[in-house]
Amino acid sequence: LALTTLDSDNQVHVALFLGAKGMACLGQTCKHFGMGRVGTDGQMTSLAEDLAGQVVDGSASDYEKSVLMGGRKVKMLRELELMRSPLHFSQLIGRADGIRYPQPEDKSSITLRRIGSGLECATAISNHEM
Repeated sequence: LALTTLDSDNQVHVALFLGAKGMACLGQTCKHFGMGRVGTDGQMTSLAEDLAGQVVDGSASDYEKSVLMGGRKVKMLRELELMRSPLHFSQLIGRADGIRYPQPEDKSSITLRRIGSGLECATAISNHEM
């Protein structure tokens, strides 16, 4: 069964499993999904963009939609996925006794401790893009 023979509801259902990265790859590798055409809003778009927009419209809450930036729908889907992914601090920079994870297996929070009376510098780097 070819993906192109499915109706739009089933294509959206399949798109839910692909995610933003998979949608972008689908649009780049499959002429049917990546080829420009006039979309539902009258603008030139691709089927991959239309599907990503339908996924965002169907799965994002009102709050999530209010904070998503406009632009390409595949990019908005990627931003939605990032918003829903847990924040974790993958790299800590500073003295080992000054900055650390309260629970070693949980990298979603850090603890800063003042050592002596001096000024301590520490940095926590996360996976979240802004």
